[in-house]
Amino acid sequence: MQTIEHAGNSAHTNETNVGEPLLAQAMALLPTLPDTSYFGMPESWRDLADLLCTLVNDLGFDNEKAAAAAGVSTGVVASCRSAISS
Repeated sequence: MQTIEHAGNSAHTNETNVGEPLLAQAMALLPTLPDTSYFGMPESWRDLADLLCTLVNDLGFDNEKAAAAAGVSTGVVASCRSAISS
């Protein structure tokens, strides 16, 4: 099992390669993606989605705290939070 710190760091490394707008869009689309599309996403994005769900849902982190823990912007966290709650 990955630690939150480890998962966030690996996700952040790949996230900077693709750019935050694309990552935020991917996080926003998560609830509508079929399994084949979800598993077609880069593993680091899936790890980030799982991490953000844990931080937001299970641990109750606000956007700023979740963004700092995951190494992404608050916009990415907000997109994920919105997707989770829809």
